[in-house]
Amino acid sequence: MHRYIEGNIGENRALTFAACCGYTGENDANCLKIRLENTDMQGAGRYFVTFEISPGNTVVSNEITNENCRPAFISEGYIYCPLTASLTQSGNLAVQVTAVYTQGEEEREVKSGVARLSFGESLGQAFTVMSEEYSGVFSALDSIEARLDIAEEALLNTDYDLVAAAVCASLVSKRDGSTRLYCPASADEAAGLINHIIESVEPDENITHLVVTPAAEFTRACLYIVRVNSGSCTVSVHSGAELIRLLLSEVSE
Repeated sequence: MHRYIEGNIGENRALTFAACCGYTGENDANCLKIRLENTDMQGAGRYFVTFEISPGNTVVSNEITNENCRPAFISEGYIYCPLTASLTQSGNLAVQVTAVYTQGEEEREVKSGVARLSFGESLGQAFTVMSEEYSGVFSALDSIEARLDIAEEALLNTDYDLVAAAVCASLVSKRDGSTRLYCPASADEAAGLINHIIESVEPDENITHLVVTPAAEFTRACLYIVRVNSGSCTVSVHSGAELIRLLLSEVSE
């Protein structure tokens, strides 16, 4: 299943894309979908998509000729070009389309303008930072009860740092790689992340996503749990002491 990032070649061959492009290093389920219809770049014998990851670091797609070529292909007036994690790692990506026309032995290239895509901070990177910063907070507390007491006190005081620490302490204990933690800065960003997760689900995916929203946004911190089981998604929301009890119960299992 792909999440399409739709682009259009307009006047003066300007290439533009939708504003939301995803997150660095986590784009293997995303695909550029570039419209060629009603432009002077349609009808070429072959196309290429060029990516500039950073100055001097350029990647060119495969030769795009028909709907059967891969990984990039053309179908019904659109170029489809999958993104990989390596292409989005820097957070910025320059994209350009080249059309190659052949007449006899002569070839003529027509290039679109350059579009610059931006990607948010990697959700995986955000988890690493949060883990390093907070996972040691509860290291001296051996019992689940002691961790629960301090976590509940943190919630009463809307201390988001300690709430995040409790989440990370729980998550770090799960070393099976099947759980991911996201700590967005706002409720709007959390909603965007959840939508992105749901739209990017693979048919055989089995993973649990934890989206924690800051206590400053609410009376109490909130946790959204997005469970993916064989491609099916369920979303639940938890808040207050229930949030910490839920996570810490997983630690004790």
